Amino acid sequence: MSSQDSLNVCISNSIDDDSEDSSYVHNLRVQIEEGLNQRAKELEQESINDMHRDSGVFFLNFYAKAMNPSEDYLQALELCGLPSEQAYANVSGTYRKYCEDNNSVLYMPKFDAGTWNPLNDLNNVRERASRSAGNFMDTLRSNKMAFVKPTFPKGISEAYAESDNKSEFRDRAWDTLKTFFHDLQDYRTGSDNKMGMHANLHLWKTEKPFKPHLHFHCAVPMLQAPYVTSEDRERELNSGKTGRMYNQWKELDDSNGYRADLERDINRSLANDLGVEKLGMHDYKKNHVFDVDKLRSLWKNALEEHWSDFMDNSDVDEVNVHVDWASRLNDPERIMHKFRYKNRLPTIDFFHYYEDNSISNEEYMNQDFMEHIFWYSNESRVFGFNKWGTNITDIDSNGFSARCPICGGVTREVCDDDFRDVSGKKVIQEERYGFLGFDPPDSTDLSNLFR
Repeated sequence: MSSQDSLNVCISNSIDDDSEDSSYVHNLRVQIEEGLNQRAKELEQESINDMHRDSGVFFLNFYAKAMNPSEDYLQALELCGLPSEQAYANVSGTYRKYCEDNNSVLYMPKFDAGTWNPLNDLNNVRERASRSAGNFMDTLRSNKMAFVKPTFPKGISEAYAESDNKSEFRDRAWDTLKTFFHDLQDYRTGSDNKMGMHANLHLWKTEKPFKPHLHFHCAVPMLQAPYVTSEDRERELNSGKTGRMYNQWKELDDSNGYRADLERDINRSLANDLGVEKLGMHDYKKNHVFDVDKLRSLWKNALEEHWSDFMDNSDVDEVNVHVDWASRLNDPERIMHKFRYKNRLPTIDFFHYYEDNSISNEEYMNQDFMEHIFWYSNESRVFGFNKWGTNITDIDSNGFSARCPICGGVTREVCDDDFRDVSGKKVIQEERYGFLGFDPPDSTDLSNLFR
């Protein structure tokens, strides 16, 4: 597969078009996306993972292109009363990390960036994604995750742009998501079990970030668990069969080959003791846990409860909820990408938009909202067991340690021995919708990075 073919597949993967869809178009898009996601999965598994494994990898995430702003991006800042001289960035050095899961040395550029260059927020996005995705990677019995995107009707988005109290409006939006989550939890879990969710509220259109388009990006692990405290965890680790295996595990040296097998048995036993279970399948053939039509019905009910003044005579077919899936075992790079994407600030979308578009009357018509979006902080919120998720993590959990931006594996500082088994040098570039992998150019431009 050529680099361009790879790029086309990656960009097609996980299409994130924020336009309003009719029922027919929505269903058609779902079918197309399923096919594209399958092709992208093949690329990610066979190409990206192979490049990452046992290689020196120069990783460029989707922020890396935001070095030199276009004239139109500068004009957009000035239109919003923001200093365009703070829109520039430069490379100041190189991070070097070692990914323990894939025996790979990672090289990532360091940037010095002005306040209104998207790269100014890169470290924050990287850290938030690392912490959130890393917590999922360490959760007992974690494997699959659903990425759910409930979208508000166009009238609500437009009303937000005109609202004089946007903070109260956003609180109302979050209350809607809370109702949706609790209804979904009641529908899918047994007894007092809780689901978990990590969510971000996006206010803008990806393709036209100066226009309002309220929607949530939600990461939902396919798990359920009762409320578990740290004391519960410690009690189970120090009693019964789990406790006996745990004491044996602590006595084994790291080099003992039996230690990893014993650790899996302990985690399985601990999950049983704490009541951590996988959610049952809705569709075994497709390996899907959620029924998309049911998600749309629950979202419609939540909208009617909190936005009855906007939902008169609306039909469920007019409600849009997109769902995508990723596996910790098979698609770890997609999980990391999804968390970075949902945590991003809108400045990166403005930057990309003005690479190919010029300032027009639309910006002047949406000037107040555009200025509001430039200042938006895009904070995350957690629900259900994600509030106390560290109490249901693996016994050897690395907690909030730094994670590999490609696979989510634990990273550490590089030492000389780490270069001994590295067999090649690759470049993995993250686009807004996926990854592109290729060999480094035949020049000396990157030679100082692969040392």
